[in-house]
Amino acid sequence: MNGPEHFREAERLLSEASFTDVTGAPVTREGILRRPDERDALIARAAVHATLARTAVAEKSADDDRARSLAEQITALGKARGWSTWAADYIHPDREFVDTFVDTSTMKEN
Repeated sequence: MNGPEHFREAERLLSEASFTDVTGAPVTREGILRRPDERDALIARAAVHATLARTAVAEKSADDDRARSLAEQITALGKARGWSTWAADYIHPDREFVDTFVDTSTMKEN
């Protein structure tokens, strides 16, 4: 599962745990009586999925920070040496990369 999938699962589990009858006793979505420990288990599972979702976001953020740093290094080196810096745009998470490659194999000769 990825971060958004963990988040959706946490929401689903919390939704399942939220159903009660008129007396406040936990029930399933269909209204079948549920033991309180079953509801607690759903909430605990939801907490695990929410934690995994948050961890996935933090890891993505760290990966993005590394990609930004590397892109800046590529840009600086490329500009200093007069090289193309398209690779920096390709790996930078906040820059739009436009592929300017022209496939010459499909061009007709004059």
